[in-house]
Amino acid sequence: MSAVAFDGMAPFELGCVVEIFGIPRPELDVPWYELTVCAETPADLRVAGGFTMRAGHEPRHVGHDDRLAEDDTAEDVTDG
Repeated sequence: MSAVAFDGMAPFELGCVVEIFGIPRPELDVPWYELTVCAETPADLRVAGGFTMRAGHEPRHVGHDDRLAEDDTAEDVTDG
């Protein structure tokens, strides 16, 4: 599974995806997801709340995954 990070995103939405799909759940005794966080470029991304982050993968990983999580509210919330 891939999550797409972008400049101006809100951290809560990405945090929810990571919490649900990115943390191993051995107590469930079932195969679990492998999460990659992708961004268009390998640069720092400004995140709402005044901090920056860098995704670990480029978008080429997105096409190879069965599932995709993305926030469609690509509104710039960093300048106000």
